[in-house]
Amino acid sequence: LPDSVITIANLLQQNGYATAAFGKWGLGYFTTSGDPNKKGFDLFFGYNCQSLAHNYFPDHLWNNHQRIDFPTNADSNAVYSADYIHSQAMNFIKANHEKPFFIYLPYTLPHGDVIVPHDDSVYKYYIKKFQEKSVISKTGEPYPHAAFATMVSRLDRYVGEILKKLEQTGKLENTLVIFTSDNGPHRENGGD
Repeated sequence: LPDSVITIANLLQQNGYATAAFGKWGLGYFTTSGDPNKKGFDLFFGYNCQSLAHNYFPDHLWNNHQRIDFPTNADSNAVYSADYIHSQAMNFIKANHEKPFFIYLPYTLPHGDVIVPHDDSVYKYYIKKFQEKSVISKTGEPYPHAAFATMVSRLDRYVGEILKKLEQTGKLENTLVIFTSDNGPHRENGGD
């Protein structure tokens, strides 16, 4: 984004809101005019690159300009990015619920590669429910339909947790929640 672009986050930040974005930011790398911290976000946590956001077990994410490394993901799928990013968003809501806040959650579920933790009980449920035959996929996901359904279920759970936290903190009745998607159906890496 060029310097001339004013975002809703810029306007809300200037009017006393705590602002944060959690997930995928593809509008400018750090130190450019599109840096999320220059576009109104006090806090950015997640991927600062569109292409890296397809990796659900990344070697790093970003907390503003600080790189958060996940060395265990090199040898094993230890840190599922979607869960980690969501936990950071929940922490922000908990820490900022006593003042006005704006939170932008560009989650990556489901998107591009269809990948979930294989120890997930919902994933195991969908494998049985769909009676899907194991396939060899580019991503190594043997049950892509079960994985896709699990990703959607996980996103549903995240949204439910956010709404519950807003209700618990007394913010739900005074909060505008907009849920939308930029992806739609796709035919890549397990999605069909």
